[in-house]
Amino acid sequence: MFLIVHKGNLNVKSLLYVEHGSCTDFCVRALNEGGSAFFFFFSWPCSDDFESSEFRDFCAACYRTHRLRPTLTVDGLFALFSVAAEARHTTYDALAAKMDAPYPSVAVLAAQISEGRGRRRGLRLLKRLPGSDRRQILLGTTKLGGAITRRFACAGSNQIDRTAVQNRLRDSLLPALSVAREHAPNLTLSTFCVLLFIAEHGADFGGKGQAANLISKSTGIVNLPKHFSILAGGNTEKPGLGLIKIEQHSLDRRIVLPRLTDKGVSVVASIAAALRSKEPAPMRFPKAEKLREADCPEDVKGFGKEDFDEKRI
Repeated sequence: MFLIVHKGNLNVKSLLYVEHGSCTDFCVRALNEGGSAFFFFFSWPCSDDFESSEFRDFCAACYRTHRLRPTLTVDGLFALFSVAAEARHTTYDALAAKMDAPYPSVAVLAAQISEGRGRRRGLRLLKRLPGSDRRQILLGTTKLGGAITRRFACAGSNQIDRTAVQNRLRDSLLPALSVAREHAPNLTLSTFCVLLFIAEHGADFGGKGQAANLISKSTGIVNLPKHFSILAGGNTEKPGLGLIKIEQHSLDRRIVLPRLTDKGVSVVASIAAALRSKEPAPMRFPKAEKLREADCPEDVKGFGKEDFDEKRI
């Protein structure tokens, strides 16, 4: 981990490599002299897809939806979008085919995100309707389910035309969720939001050393160790997904800093690209030597192409 200290009155930039927190007093003195300190812990991924409005809007919609329905899963969101993408109400068979899942599993999922089953109350995002005969049941969106769908499909736009919403669902949102379902099956929306937040805020964790509880403060998601275990290495009983790894703050071992693994970068990059209906753009990682010259993590936005290490996904 590098600590980059700017000693204001002396107009000197000092670079120290920190292993055991021995530079804390030096940092405090620099700040007292009117300088600033920039903690550089690790390089973080950047790309046109990560920085796109489509990806940012998608993340924001996921966070808001989680607050409304904390128990929703990625499969449940995919089912909602699949029903909303159709011009007519959907049969259970059609939904099972779209989800490439067994009929009984889809029936249970549909109950969970509609009126519920038995004494278990559902999320009321879908509604069950009578079909052409007494045995057939159709699925449609409720008012809340429709509002959530439009939030994803029309982010940043006043366009709420139904055809435009359906096209956006089919062309980008469903493909993006398909990537998540392929690489991280049975994921809750809470855990998915944690993954997205880590991808969005790489500069906060890697460049500023902000504690992981930034995730909870920003999204309302609790029990971060559980989500980290699922996304990282897991445990002996249940292996994790290997999408993130956890670094420790060199100045305070109580603080953990989450970052994407190469696999995590690949998965999130594919999701971000699908939202733009394109192939993933090359990933750029700020070069360590350029970060050491920077005054703050925000300076990365002004780096040139030669200041990054490029990796194609």
